[in-house]
Amino acid sequence: MATAKEVLDRLREAIARLASNGVDMQHNRMPPAPDAVALQVLRSVVPHQVAEELIALYSLCDGIILPDVKNGLFLHTIAQLSRAKQNMVPNIIVGDEAGSIFVIGSDGGGSLFALRLDGSREILYLPTARIENNTYFGEPNSIETVAVGIAGFLAWLILQTEEFRDELEGE
Repeated sequence: MATAKEVLDRLREAIARLASNGVDMQHNRMPPAPDAVALQVLRSVVPHQVAEELIALYSLCDGIILPDVKNGLFLHTIAQLSRAKQNMVPNIIVGDEAGSIFVIGSDGGGSLFALRLDGSREILYLPTARIENNTYFGEPNSIETVAVGIAGFLAWLILQTEEFRDELEGE
């Protein structure tokens, strides 16, 4: 299985290939690895169930910013993760997909990406829905599993980036 660094390198290559299609690389990027203080902040906000995997990733980059890919795809920065509770980011899903989650990203339309905290390591796509008191109230059957684990999510981002590049080349 590929390491987070190997998959991030493949994602960097996929992002770089977008430049050949005229996509502005200043907007689509991976911020550099954070300093030790920021990683300590991350350790203080990340649930223990997913801490090892997320800290390994964030020791390599401080999020992923792809506003031009699809509707926009974002792995939140440490600063965004640390403000989740005060920004009313959900940490619980109610309904047919009930359970505890940790939101790690979003798309450009207000939908969220979240890690399940039940040990499955599933990364869920939560379509825009009502959120109250850090609780997500989605429609029945609206939540999708996009990947398992952080490396799987990064591979999914690579696929989305490559599909976007193929669309550009087809124009």
